[in-house]
Amino acid sequence: MSNEKGSPGGRTARSLPPRKKHRRIRLTTVVAVFIFIYIAAQFILFLKNEKFSYVVAKNGEIEQSFSLDGVVTREEQLFRAGTDGVVEYYYPGRQTLPKSTLVCSIQDDYYGDLLNEKLEDIYREMDGIKGSEEYLDEFKQADLDIASAVAQYLREKDDRNFSQVYDVKESLETAVARRKDLYALLQNKRINALQREQGVIQSQQQESKSSLYLSEAGIIEYSYDGFEGWTPEQIESDFVKTYDGKYEYLNINLQKVEQDAPLYRLISSQDWYITVFVPAEIAEFFSEKKSVTFYYNGEDRLRGSIVALEQYDADQYKLTLKMGSHVQDYLTDRIVSLKFIVDDYKGIKIPDACVVTETFCVLPQSYLFTSGTETGVLKQQGEGDPVFVPVTVSWKDSESQTCYVQLPESLHSGDVLRMEGSQETTTISNFEDVEGVYVINGGYESFHRITRLYQSNGYSIIEGVDLYDRILIPSKSAE
Repeated sequence: MSNEKGSPGGRTARSLPPRKKHRRIRLTTVVAVFIFIYIAAQFILFLKNEKFSYVVAKNGEIEQSFSLDGVVTREEQLFRAGTDGVVEYYYPGRQTLPKSTLVCSIQDDYYGDLLNEKLEDIYREMDGIKGSEEYLDEFKQADLDIASAVAQYLREKDDRNFSQVYDVKESLETAVARRKDLYALLQNKRINALQREQGVIQSQQQESKSSLYLSEAGIIEYSYDGFEGWTPEQIESDFVKTYDGKYEYLNINLQKVEQDAPLYRLISSQDWYITVFVPAEIAEFFSEKKSVTFYYNGEDRLRGSIVALEQYDADQYKLTLKMGSHVQDYLTDRIVSLKFIVDDYKGIKIPDACVVTETFCVLPQSYLFTSGTETGVLKQQGEGDPVFVPVTVSWKDSESQTCYVQLPESLHSGDVLRMEGSQETTTISNFEDVEGVYVINGGYESFHRITRLYQSNGYSIIEGVDLYDRILIPSKSAE
């Protein structure tokens, strides 16, 4: 009995659990596949949706500024040639030199060439001196004495007479020394004569040169534009428009020049000036300042002292700035652009394209009603009981005790709301346009009201979002 029951019962007991386990695995798999497909579909839709282009909220800076053109002047002088000739320079440009330094000299073209040719002849002769017919007899006699001493020794040579060897040696040394003295005398006499002639010609060369020495210490520069020596007082308001000059650069190789040709420019001070004509409406920016910082030609950040700010006419003021260093860095600037910073704003910086305007319904917070986990309002419908309608509360204003909500399709302007536990009612009528951005940190859109602290050139410094929030850039099709 027990075997009969046990046998089929045991088979049934053993077969059922596997079937149940098999069904659980299949159900779990189906659910997992369904979830995966759903997530994948949502992700694909997310990637395809143009609305989800975004920027990351980061700290940035926006400057409030204005730009003006200015005219540069320096304590400088242009030196010109006093005569025609060949100019020779002795120093490179942009070099600081002490007073009385010989910068260059101009040699007379015709006489300079003649004197140079004479010097070349002298140098060639001095290099080529080998001998001369002068003192010929003395050279011959010395040679005969040497030959005679050698011949006599050869005739009277005796291996036993060693003293004779020393006699011949002394005779030869005397004759050779005499010959050397004669040659040295000849050489010195001619070379000395050539050197004296060389000195005379070199003196003539110096007399034919016009030498230019620095009258004061300063920086030499081999460029000019014709406005050297101008002062800020000479600059008029139309200078920038009428300026037709440009810096010409001089060739400082050995070359011919004509009288009155520019030779070099001397900058005798580290002080330099920029004259700016300022519109009357922004002149106040400079009125209380002793110095001001600006960007020079869009690159270098400089600071200059305000030495003059005077009304030029009804519409503008004349401003003169003084710089006391780095004059050597800007020696070929005459017309420059200055950018003045009025203020700079720092904070979270986003493109203006991220900012949208949404319309919100403004309700008293006392009309909000909580039902379970949902927040909503009680909509009055005729004489019957009010109906609960969920709403999305974007934010609350604690000062005015109001809240900003996005109305669902079931609520409209003119609908009546009842306060919970009271017969008091209000009508939906107060709407407000609010600037904000959509944050999409979790893959869904969340509107954040913002406050613009400053806006310029397509960007804004804002409050209302956190660093590294993903800020939606709405597509044109979504607008």
